[in-house]
Amino acid sequence: MKKLLWLIPIVLIAIQFIRIDKTNPPVLAAKDFLTTHEAPADVVTLFKNACYDCHSNETQYPWYTNIAPVSFWIKGHIDNARENVNYSEWEDFS
Repeated sequence: MKKLLWLIPIVLIAIQFIRIDKTNPPVLAAKDFLTTHEAPADVVTLFKNACYDCHSNETQYPWYTNIAPVSFWIKGHIDNARENVNYSEWEDFS
């Protein structure tokens, strides 16, 4: 049991060296939802603040994405969100 208790912090320290990919794909204005639909300023602000971090190629990763295993969970969430709705590639949706 004591060996298991020592193993947990060692694993938590070791996974800190595994980094997630934080690069964003390029954004083409011709495909972006807010650009192609000429949204009003208040709608642009709402979408940029509430949706674009996960549902676009303009993700701004918060500081805590440097801490594993939280970083793995957030990266998975962002990847899943982009697969479902990606406002940066809006014009590619059928």
